[in-house]
Amino acid sequence: MCAIGKQHEDIEAAIECAKSRPEIDAGRVFLFGTSFGGGHALVVGSRRPDLAGVISQCSVTDGLAVAMGTPLRQLLQWLPVALVDQFRGWFGMSPRYIKLAGEPGELALMTKLGAEKSYHAMIDEPSPWMNLVAARLTLWPLYRPIRHASRIAPPLLMVVCDRDEICPATIAAKAARLAPRGQAVHFDSSHFEIYFGELFNRATATMIDFMGTSTGHASAADQLASNGQLRAA
Repeated sequence: MCAIGKQHEDIEAAIECAKSRPEIDAGRVFLFGTSFGGGHALVVGSRRPDLAGVISQCSVTDGLAVAMGTPLRQLLQWLPVALVDQFRGWFGMSPRYIKLAGEPGELALMTKLGAEKSYHAMIDEPSPWMNLVAARLTLWPLYRPIRHASRIAPPLLMVVCDRDEICPATIAAKAARLAPRGQAVHFDSSHFEIYFGELFNRATATMIDFMGTSTGHASAADQLASNGQLRAA
């Protein structure tokens, strides 16, 4: 299932928990989100001027823009099952699930070539994770985190995948321009490639550098690279 408002509440609770821990510097807490969670980072980040920074990677920045890039055939596949699931939710019934990631032509939230394989590659087996999501999530044109970007007070880093076939790169870059302290870093990556190999290392190093710069501390990425733990960007 995916109750967006509840997820925002969970993120807020996690921030409060982190800030309350005596072993954590409350002034150096960052919020990170990727893909759909990247959109959540923008929304919650706009409510939290106390954060040291916000990082949003290959994010669902504007559900309407995502929908506009979705083939009409797929939109027509989504609509009836989404409405059924939404009605079931209103009456306290179990969700109507569809696949989260599938191949082109399947009834799934993401149907790009290789999407399902990429998702499974990120899962450590054995895992209870299932490739399912409540069908109401396909109503995501109504979810537009970019509308919150101009109210993000902390430094914002948008990690943009220039070949993102799911979340438009131009919209992610626009969010960085709208934020008062926003910046964007671009990678020659698809939506899923950023999670693996050299691209993962480079993106991680860039995000760590951003955190160090935002808090006035030396680059942690350089320290990790010198120890052979990470290849710096």
